[in-house]
Amino acid sequence: MFARDQAVQIFATDISAQAISKARVGLFSKQDIETVSPKRIQRFFTKTDVGYRISKSVREMCVFAPHNILSDPPFSRLDFISCCNLFIYLDTPAQKKVLATFHYALNEGGYLMLGKSESINSSTQFFTAENIRFKIFLRRKNGGDRSLPAFPSAFTRNYAQPENLTSGEADKLSTSLKKSSLENRSLESAINGVLLSEFMPASVVINHNMEILQFRGSTGLYLTNAPGKATFNILKMARPEIAFALRTAVSNAIKIKRPVRRQGIEMKVNAAIHIINVEIVPLKIESEEPLLLVVFTEHEHVEMVGQNTKGEKNNTAAKDRRIKKLEEELAAAQADALAFAQEQEAFTEELQSANEEVVSSNEELQTMNEELETSKEEIESVNEELRTTNEEMQTRNDLLNEAYEYSEAVTATIHDPMLILDKDLRVKSANKAFYKTFGVKEAETEGILVYDLGNGQWGIAQLREFLEDIILKNTYIRDFEVTHTFPHIGEKIMLLKCKPHYSENTS
Repeated sequence: MFARDQAVQIFATDISAQAISKARVGLFSKQDIETVSPKRIQRFFTKTDVGYRISKSVREMCVFAPHNILSDPPFSRLDFISCCNLFIYLDTPAQKKVLATFHYALNEGGYLMLGKSESINSSTQFFTAENIRFKIFLRRKNGGDRSLPAFPSAFTRNYAQPENLTSGEADKLSTSLKKSSLENRSLESAINGVLLSEFMPASVVINHNMEILQFRGSTGLYLTNAPGKATFNILKMARPEIAFALRTAVSNAIKIKRPVRRQGIEMKVNAAIHIINVEIVPLKIESEEPLLLVVFTEHEHVEMVGQNTKGEKNNTAAKDRRIKKLEEELAAAQADALAFAQEQEAFTEELQSANEEVVSSNEELQTMNEELETSKEEIESVNEELRTTNEEMQTRNDLLNEAYEYSEAVTATIHDPMLILDKDLRVKSANKAFYKTFGVKEAETEGILVYDLGNGQWGIAQLREFLEDIILKNTYIRDFEVTHTFPHIGEKIMLLKCKPHYSENTS
């Protein structure tokens, strides 16, 4: 997630120069953006006479350039690469080269996004799956050295050539340089192959789960494939004589995070006793998991079982050496057993402490559960009370509606004109007889001050005096005679009856 004030740079590339030219314009038809949400269209596009143009803020982030991922040098220090539906056009070697290029181009922690039908099966050492559904992969830290992949000679270093050479001489010189470079490379590869095969000690790289990740040198003397299900667990592949020492050495190296060495381990192979050493070295590299290097070395002296010794003296020396070796192994085994017992005791104490914490947590959870049960009962009780109150309110509402409809029916049946006023003397309602007698409409009457009815026709002095007297004395008055001439209906003699009735804001 980028901050609002963080600068973002997008490199938009394609092998087609025509596609790049079209993209630079930033103009899209309605069909081009039919899958874009209206909110994004409103935010990032401007409607024109010929279509939709991308906003200036987004266009300024983009740098467009023709680019061939298989031949052109890659971009670098990128945080995200999207190349959906590119791999479907490439064979396996080309895909491997592209993935190596992407690994070089991305920063540590960078992401790669592929199309739905694409994968990285050919180069899993470079990336690990982050989101399988959307085909998003995370750059591995230990995907090999971060080196620039090989590209055609047009982009490699140009050797300095003498000036004033003819084209033929220049071609011969170039061919000679290439041949010399290939010969040097071949010589280096041959030397490295001999050194690795003949002089490099047998070794393997393992993780903390004892799984072998890589083999180096000849390990056949120390590791074998046991019958049954195939496995790369080093303890299951190691010969029985060295398995116990190997286990304790690996455990110690993991614990102290320093190299651990076990010497003088006797191993019987084909009637011969081999004396070997095992060294465990933690690897200090950037990796998703800690790794260990296990190195096996062998003493030059090998004893044959049952070989004839010359003289009693040599026989005694061999026995003494054997006894001393057994005593050393016994002492080492006792020390390992004591350390293992101490570790088991500490582990037992930790388990006991953890068990006590679990018991305490269980009691707290039980208490919380009881409180939740109590709260649930209280909520159910309150809910029942609310349900009862709601039913009562509904009943009252039904009664009020019934009473209102009844009063409306009674009012409608009265033949004499009638007005109902609020406390501010504004008309709340009138019956049909009033509208018919005085020739007014409902919209011109309800909510209007009684004195303003009919454009002020009801601003009668006698009526004002009558109403103010009723409000002041709060009395019932009937047959109060008022004579008034109305413009459209002529003179009317009205006998007024009025009774105050206070209910909320009405009178």
